[in-house]
Amino acid sequence: MPGLRTSWIALDLGYSGTTTGYREAAVPVNGTIMEAWAGSNVLPTAGTLAVAKGSTNILASTNINLASSGGNLTAGVASSLALATANSARRVSAGDVLKATWTITTAGSFVGGSCIVFVEPDAI
Repeated sequence: MPGLRTSWIALDLGYSGTTTGYREAAVPVNGTIMEAWAGSNVLPTAGTLAVAKGSTNILASTNINLASSGGNLTAGVASSLALATANSARRVSAGDVLKATWTITTAGSFVGGSCIVFVEPDAI
């Protein structure tokens, strides 16, 4: 049974830039990834977002389409990202590194976006 959200730890995988780049965050506890959210005030003309633990994708879709027209997000609105259904993909250990890869092929007015992953610590 999930615990209180107040015990969840938020990992910031946001990105600031107009070209392809990434952001990493070390997981401080053993636990389970419970939610992931992404958004940007201005979306790129073309680009994708992928979030992984090592080589294992934690999202249900390999890449989230960031395109301002026909993409998976709406500018100015935080969007919940569907997680991988395999529990093994969502389990994390202290010291694991999560990596968000922002592939920006045509930036337009895009200068960065946010991506937050929430981890529920294991019970003590």
